[in-house]
Amino acid sequence: MPRVFLAALGLAGAGAVLLATSQYGAGLSPDAVGYIGVARQLLAGQGVVGYEGQPFVIQPPLYPALLALGGWIGGLDPLQVAPLLNAWCCGAVIFLTGILCAQYRRFFPTLAPFGPAFALLSWPLFAVGVMAW
Repeated sequence: MPRVFLAALGLAGAGAVLLATSQYGAGLSPDAVGYIGVARQLLAGQGVVGYEGQPFVIQPPLYPALLALGGWIGGLDPLQVAPLLNAWCCGAVIFLTGILCAQYRRFFPTLAPFGPAFALLSWPLFAVGVMAW
């Protein structure tokens, strides 16, 4: 499967996430508030701690660290970085799904081309992509 086609599918998925989050931003939940808080604390130089000052040890800190990195590079609030990061991740998942399916094309010749299309149309992937998770 040509990588240009896979990249186009990935861009379509990223565009869908950006379009869905363009008006109101990324969706929030209690977990998302924690991630945004940790990212803001990282930007303020307070370390990997939540709003209450307790160490952030319940969930992995990579997503808040990436939000803080995006905020540091772009001068944005982590809540503004979340849709951009999520769109990139969604596009990457679709692209990598196509790469993985291409690896197994010999075993599943009729199903391999549909893998990235199914990832693009995946409601769970899209639902996670529009939240600040």
